[in-house]
Amino acid sequence: MNQSHTLAYSLIALQEMNLAYFYPTIIWNCACLIVDSGSMKTGEEDEDVEEEEIKEVYEDTIENFVDDEDDDDEEVEEVGTTKKKKKTKSCDYDKVASAIGKAQTAGITIAPPSINTSTYTFSPNVEQNCISYGLSGIVKVGQEIVNEIIKNRPYTSIEDLLLKVKMNKPQIVNLIKCGALDEFGDRETLMNTYIDSISDKKSAINLRNMQMLIEFGLIPDEYKLQRRVFNFNKYLKKFKKDDAYLLDESALAFIDKTYTIDNLISRKDSTTGLAVSVDVWDKIYKKEMDVIRPWVKEHEQELIQKVNDKLRQEVQEKYADGNISKWEMDSISLYFHEHELKNMDNSSINVSDFFKMSENPEIDKVLSFKGKSVPIYKIRRIAGTVLARDKNHQTITLLTTTGLVQVKIYGEPFANYNKQISTRGYDGKKHITEKSWFTRGEKLVISGIRRGNTFFAKKYNATPYHLIERILKVEESGKPVLQHERIEVKE
Repeated sequence: MNQSHTLAYSLIALQEMNLAYFYPTIIWNCACLIVDSGSMKTGEEDEDVEEEEIKEVYEDTIENFVDDEDDDDEEVEEVGTTKKKKKTKSCDYDKVASAIGKAQTAGITIAPPSINTSTYTFSPNVEQNCISYGLSGIVKVGQEIVNEIIKNRPYTSIEDLLLKVKMNKPQIVNLIKCGALDEFGDRETLMNTYIDSISDKKSAINLRNMQMLIEFGLIPDEYKLQRRVFNFNKYLKKFKKDDAYLLDESALAFIDKTYTIDNLISRKDSTTGLAVSVDVWDKIYKKEMDVIRPWVKEHEQELIQKVNDKLRQEVQEKYADGNISKWEMDSISLYFHEHELKNMDNSSINVSDFFKMSENPEIDKVLSFKGKSVPIYKIRRIAGTVLARDKNHQTITLLTTTGLVQVKIYGEPFANYNKQISTRGYDGKKHITEKSWFTRGEKLVISGIRRGNTFFAKKYNATPYHLIERILKVEESGKPVLQHERIEVKE
């Protein structure tokens, strides 16, 4: 036997025995969690350090004014400004989520992080017999921010925190979501107050806000023409040359249908050979805006309220959609509160508890094929929240209401459900239409069989279920709303 190896391993064994005998078990559990989660290490990750403001800038589209059937409010993507991203140290959230899920399944209590007491990584709380979550495991809160938080302690409020540590909106939101600021008050109240403070509410409304009023559907149909003229004016500005606006086919059709072509002028550099002088069009535009201006002034207070409600709703949906359980999954990849699927009616979609299944798949029937007996297994269904995915091994880690399950998905199905679907818009840019179903936080129902400690995604042609279904929401009655197929993209 190699004595150097014997000595080294003996010393480690003695240290472990000493720790186990003289110190509470929670210290050993915490050490294991730190190692399993890789939270002693950091990796490189792009993190957006800019606060994304809601801008009153919208995409222009010719369809807003050409045809009568396009009167309905368009779905318009907001365009903001984003500063250059920088590299920052961040943990492997998938690995952390899997390690925590494993610890919770083993009955180990994980406590929420605290802005005033939590360390960089996990730390044992002997008095409470639990492990305190580390600040570095909070999504978007990188190493530099954690160092600043620890250095400038203590804090008495969110305002005090923001005075001492410079953070962007997603970082503050995630600190609230995970419970790190619970000592400052009720979590939902803190979130509502913060959302109110960043909603860019308006104190006055006038025609300078016309695009926003159109986007929010606040212009009544009696001013449909003025709404179209406003959109047309924005479109026309793109074709200004010298003292005229050059007209393409769509612009010419709008003027011919709405006004008169008597005032148009000939221009060889126009695709239609026609243009409208800046002076002529500006007078038409001003006349139309003067029609709606008194209405905006008369209803200003009502419009201010509706606009501010909409602005707040957009910020709420962007940063803090869902309940506290969803907030926790979004920010730290675990539930301190109950699982999001805790109150789901499992019987309505035949979902079973993985841990109550036999470790060997149950045989439903046996078929004879070419002289061989082929077992047909009973297909079961499990449901849970995705914590991590491993592309190389084609597995995902699913946190069910009763524990952590490794799910194996062979071949093409893994690639199909894992891909991100994008479409190219009229602006020439790609827009994400649907993220991977294996993104952390997605809730899925998976059909298959249990073999040992792994659930294998599987179905037969006669199986009345889809292989994988996405849980969009759980209604108050407990019935889940499912998406059965990936969205179809029309070329």
